[in-house]
Amino acid sequence: TVVGLGALVVGGVVVVNILNEQRDPAQQVEAYVSLLAEGRADDATAMVDPGIPNSDRLLLTDSALAGESVRLTVVDVKTISRDESTAIVEARLSLDGEAFSHTFTVDKGDNEYGVLHTWTLNEPLLASMTIATSGVGEVTVGEASVSVEGQDLYTAPITLPAYPGIYPVVATGLGAYLEAEPMSVKAILGHQSTATIVAEPTQALKDAVMQKVNERVASCVAIPTNMEDW
Repeated sequence: TVVGLGALVVGGVVVVNILNEQRDPAQQVEAYVSLLAEGRADDATAMVDPGIPNSDRLLLTDSALAGESVRLTVVDVKTISRDESTAIVEARLSLDGEAFSHTFTVDKGDNEYGVLHTWTLNEPLLASMTIATSGVGEVTVGEASVSVEGQDLYTAPITLPAYPGIYPVVATGLGAYLEAEPMSVKAILGHQSTATIVAEPTQALKDAVMQKVNERVASCVAIPTNMEDW
């Protein structure tokens, strides 16, 4: 009986060790970056808290990723090293054909059933985007609205964290007399990503101004308006 119980204990330890080896920390990282590749920003943010105020999370949403022209591609995710408390996981990624990698630190969580290891990813994958505008009150990044009311090129622009991707940035609500050239901005780790959106007069505004000028010129040479003080 004693020998049998000893064999069961040894067998149980072996099984637990095998199960713990199969619980690869890379699975947490792969699940996270896969959410970003699928455009599921809300789920990615829920999985790994960015640790920033809600007011700065405008681009960390499904709306922002829904309008991406190019999304992140996951190439490979693998564990580089691990010990009893942490693991180092490398994710190889691609954006519009540009390959890059990022190393994550994954923390060991509480054991399940007292013996099975769990792993928790606490490090977000964040790039940043700077938005500099003139004569514009609001822009959309992807499909997310960002207020830039009162900002101009000569004051501090808005910088927001963003998940890696290529986003269209478009001015909205300009009306018939102003227009702004849209931009496509690549947000990627280690790069300065800036969208510069400047409102310019439309042809309709130029035509309206010219019409007023012509009316003034005509009144200047016509009787009796040519005697007016203006």
